[in-house]
Amino acid sequence: MSQTPQHERENAVVAAVSEWLRRQGFTVGPQRPIDIVATHPTERPWQIEAKGTTSQVGLDFRTGLGQLLQRMDGSARYGLAVPDTLAFRRQCRAVSSWARQAIGLHWLLVDAAGSVRLITPDTLLPEE
Repeated sequence: MSQTPQHERENAVVAAVSEWLRRQGFTVGPQRPIDIVATHPTERPWQIEAKGTTSQVGLDFRTGLGQLLQRMDGSARYGLAVPDTLAFRRQCRAVSSWARQAIGLHWLLVDAAGSVRLITPDTLLPEE
């Protein structure tokens, strides 16, 4: 059985997104049960659930969506942070744009270099 690359693990996704937010002036920290909560003096806060690559990407992706949905109250920007892999991009594309816009759901895709690509609720994930 192959081992998950380090950059695709959940803790690496959390670290990359946290650093990306800090560079934008946010104060970042875990606030269980949410993986990432980020506040800013003048910006709307973020609540982000992170998932890493496992043998059950679809199940983990849907679990992340459910965790976000259960906590949504309209007070923040909401995102699901995942490794930028074909498997996760397919899961993201399976969520309708109508649903993403209705709940304000952002994708935060983390590549092997730790760069974060933000896909806003009104933006389609490009085909690759």
